[in-house]
Amino acid sequence: MQRRALLHPKLLEVAERYGYTSFNDVQLRAFDALSRGVHVVIVAPTGYGKTEAALFPIMSSILEEGLEEWGIKALYVTPLRALNRDILVRMKELAAELGIRLEVRHGDTPQSARRRMALSPPHILITTPETLQFLLVGSRLREALRSVRWVVVDELHELMQSKRGLQLTIALERLEEIAEGRVQRIGLSATISKPFLAGMFLTGGRRFEVVEARGGRRYEVDVLYLASEGEAGDRVIKLVELIEGHRSTLVFTNTRDTAEALGSRLRRLCGDAVAVHHGSLSREERLRVERGLKEGRLKAVVATSSLELGIDVGHVDYVVQYMSPRQVNRLVQRVGRSSHFMGGVARGCIVAADLDDLMESIVIARRAERGDLEDLGFEENAYDVLAHQLVGLVLEYGKISLEKAHGIVTRAYPYRGLRFSELIRVAEFLDQTRLARLRGGVLYRGPRSIEYYYESASTIPDVEVFEVFDLAQRRRVGVLDGDFVASSLAEGSKFILGGRVWDVVRVSLEEERVYVAPSAEAEAAIPAWTGEDLPVPYKVAREVGALRRRLLSEPTARLAAEYGVDEGLMRELKEYVESQAEAIGVVPSDVDVVVEVGRRAFIVHACIGTRANSLLGVLLSHALAKLYGVSSKYYFDAYRVAVATSRGLTTREVRSLMERLEELIGEVGEAVKGSNAYLWKLLHVCQRMGIIRRGAKLKVPARKLAEALEGTVVEEEAVRELLHTRFDIAAIERLVRDLKRGRVRLHVVRVSEFSPMARSMFEKPYRAGLLIKGVEPLLVVEAVRRRLERSKLLLVCLHCLKWNRVIVVGDLEGEVRCPLCGSRVVAALNPWDEEALKVLRKWRRGERLTREERRVVKAAQQSAILVMSYGKKALLCLAGRGVGPAAATRILSSCRSYEELVREVAKAEANYARTREYWDS
Repeated sequence: MQRRALLHPKLLEVAERYGYTSFNDVQLRAFDALSRGVHVVIVAPTGYGKTEAALFPIMSSILEEGLEEWGIKALYVTPLRALNRDILVRMKELAAELGIRLEVRHGDTPQSARRRMALSPPHILITTPETLQFLLVGSRLREALRSVRWVVVDELHELMQSKRGLQLTIALERLEEIAEGRVQRIGLSATISKPFLAGMFLTGGRRFEVVEARGGRRYEVDVLYLASEGEAGDRVIKLVELIEGHRSTLVFTNTRDTAEALGSRLRRLCGDAVAVHHGSLSREERLRVERGLKEGRLKAVVATSSLELGIDVGHVDYVVQYMSPRQVNRLVQRVGRSSHFMGGVARGCIVAADLDDLMESIVIARRAERGDLEDLGFEENAYDVLAHQLVGLVLEYGKISLEKAHGIVTRAYPYRGLRFSELIRVAEFLDQTRLARLRGGVLYRGPRSIEYYYESASTIPDVEVFEVFDLAQRRRVGVLDGDFVASSLAEGSKFILGGRVWDVVRVSLEEERVYVAPSAEAEAAIPAWTGEDLPVPYKVAREVGALRRRLLSEPTARLAAEYGVDEGLMRELKEYVESQAEAIGVVPSDVDVVVEVGRRAFIVHACIGTRANSLLGVLLSHALAKLYGVSSKYYFDAYRVAVATSRGLTTREVRSLMERLEELIGEVGEAVKGSNAYLWKLLHVCQRMGIIRRGAKLKVPARKLAEALEGTVVEEEAVRELLHTRFDIAAIERLVRDLKRGRVRLHVVRVSEFSPMARSMFEKPYRAGLLIKGVEPLLVVEAVRRRLERSKLLLVCLHCLKWNRVIVVGDLEGEVRCPLCGSRVVAALNPWDEEALKVLRKWRRGERLTREERRVVKAAQQSAILVMSYGKKALLCLAGRGVGPAAATRILSSCRSYEELVREVAKAEANYARTREYWDS
C-alpha cells in the first residue's frame, strides 16, 4: 500500500514540512478505507495519529475536487472544546498552506466570527454536538450543510455513553436529509471492547469497516501500598519521589476535592512545579496549566478526568493514579497519556489507600495490562432526546408528519426499535405542553418551540449546587453538589464540609437547600462531586471476590506472580481475608453472598459492583417497608450494602428478604420511584423536556411534581434513565439465577460485632457518601473505640504532685497508681493543657485561686475519683472530645457493656459539638 497513491501530492509535500515524513499502519489502512468511500471506525490508543488518519484523506479529496465550491465540506464533531483548540492548533496552519479553510465554532465563538462563517463557510468546521443542533436549524448555515460529504466524530467511546451521543445519532440522520450527496461517517475512538457496536452506533447499521491498531498497546502498571495504616502523609512523600524521578508526571484523582487537597500538599513540597487541573477551574487557568505542562515548565499536574481525553499536553513520562481508578477503561485512558506516541509503553502506577482499595487496584491493573476492557452501553429510545429532536425537525421543515419523523429517527441505531406508538405518545406530550402542535398526525411549530429547542440543546444537566444552612447559627456554611445531595443525603445523614461534620436536619429540593446542625466527626463521610464517585463494574467486583476466595487456599507467591505484584502485598491481603474468616467463619467472594445481621442493622456482602448494590439497597429498603412495615436507610459500595432498620430483624426475616429478590425485581419501577435519586433524575428529565426551564426554581414540592407526572412519558424516561445510569438490573437478575442454581451460596450470620470487611466500609479515609442514622451502634462503635484507645491523656498524682505522665489510653493495663507515692488519687487531664498543671501546683502550695482556677482543680479531683472507681473505662470516657467529669460520671454509672459505653461517649461528643459555642458564655 503506497501512501502517495492515497493522498494528494500537494498534501504530501506540505505535510512533510510539518514532520509527517511517514505514516503508520493504522493511518495507511484508514487512508485506504476512506478512499473507497466506506464508513470507518478508527480504534487506536492515544498517540497513533487518529486525527490525521481522518482529516488527511478529507483534505486530499477537497484538493482533488477543487476549493471554489461554496459550503462546508466536512464536519469534525468533538465532545470537548479543549479538543477543538488542539485540533485547530495542529491542523489550521497546515490546511491554510493548502488553501483549505478550517474553523472552529462552539458556544463561546464570538458573534462576528459566526457571521463571517455564515457568509463564507469554511471547508472544514470543527464543532460540538450541541452547536451542530443549532447549525441544523439556522437558515444560512443549513444551506452550507448541503455540501457536507464527511462527518468525523471524535472520542466516539465517550459520546456513546451519554445522551449527547444519542442526540448526535439523530442529528446525523437529519444531516443526511439536508446533504445533497452521501455523507461518509468516520468515528475516532480509544481502545474499546466492542468496536463493532461503536460502528453500528455511528452509522445506524450501514456498512462500515473497523480500522484497529494491531497488537494493541502495552501497559505497565505498578500497584503501591504504603504501610498497613496507609497514612496519607506517606503517600504524598512517595508521590514526590515519583515526580522527582520523572521528567513529566500526571497525577490523576477521582474527585476534585482530592485533586485540590493533594495539589496543595505537593505544592508545599515541590513548589510551583506542580499545578492542579479540573473542570471547575476557569478556562484561562486550565489553558495556563496545559501550556505549562506542554512547554516543560511544570513537573507534575494533579488532575481529574479533565485531562483524560486527547488534549495535547506534550510528552508525559509517567502517570500516577491516586487510589483505585474504579474502572479498567478509566485506567487505560489515564495511563495511556504517558509515552504519548506509537509504540511507546504506557507506564504508570496506582497508589492504594487501604486493603480494599489495594485488592481492587491489583485486579484493575492486571485487567488493563491484558486488555480486558469493560463493555460500553447506551440507553435506547430515550424520550427526552426524542422530544427535542422532534421539535428540531419541526423547526427545520415548518411541519413534519409523524410517519416521516419516525422514518428519520429510527435510522439512528439507538432508536432502531422505537415503536410508532411511542413516538405518538411523545408527540402528544409536546402538544400538551405547547412545545409543538399536533394536528392530524402532523407536528407544527408551537408557541414554545424555538425557545425550548435552543434552551434544551444541551443534554448535560446543569450542575446545581445546594446551599448548606446551619440552623444553630442561622448562617450559610457552604455548598454541596446537587447530585450528591439527591443520591446520598436525607434526614439523619451526616457529611463533612469545611473540615466540620454536619447532621442533615432537612433537604429541600425546592429551595435547593440542606438544613444542618453540627455533628460528631467519627460518624461522618466526605461529600463527593457530581459524576466523580465512579462505579466499580460488575466484572471487576466479581474478580475481587474471586481473589478473596483464592487467597484462602492458594500460595501467595503464585498469586503475586499471576497479578504481577510484590508478594508482600499478597501476604497483607491474605492476612486481611483470614481475619475475616476468623471473625464470622466465611469470606464474601464471587461464590459466597454473606449477610451479617446485627441488632438494628444488617450488611449484605455481594461482589456485584456499585450499580448493582445500589439497586439492591433500593429493593431491600422497599421490601422492608412493604413486607414488615420497617423503615430503613442504606449505604452501598461495590462489595456491600449496609441497611439500618427502625427495629431489629431476625436472621429468618433477612434470609426471607434475600430469597424474594426475584419477586422484588418485578417491583423495580415502584421501588426506584420511592428514592430521592428518582426525584433528582425526574427534575433533570423535566428540564430536557421543557417542563422546567433551566435555572428556574421549583415552585411545587418535588413529590407533588412526581405525582402529577405519574403515567407520563416523563416519568417513564426518568425511571429508564435511572435504571441505565445508576443501577445494574442485569447483575441482580444474574445473582438471582446463580442463587437459585446453587452457583452462589447464601450465608446469613447473626453477629454481635461486625466483621473486618463490614467495618472497612465505614473506615475508608476518602469515602464520598454518608453514614446512616441508626447504624452507629453497631457499625461505628468499633471505629470510635479505636480512636478513644489511641487517644492520649496526662495522668497527674494529686497526692504528691511530683509525678505526671502522658499515656495512650489503650496501652494502660491494671489499676492506676502513682509510682512514687503509691497513691491512687490520679487525675486524667488533657495532655496539651499546660495551664492545668500550673494551677494544680498553685493549689498544692495553698495560694489563693481565681474562680476559674478553682473550677480546674475541682474537675481534676472529680476525674481522679472516676479513675479510682472505674479505672480504664474512666480514661476511655475522659478521652472523648468535650467529655468532662460530669458527663463521664453519667455515662459510667449507666452503661453496663463496653459497647454501650463507647456509644454513649460518641453521643456526648456529638452533643458537645452541637453546643460548644455556648459553653464559654
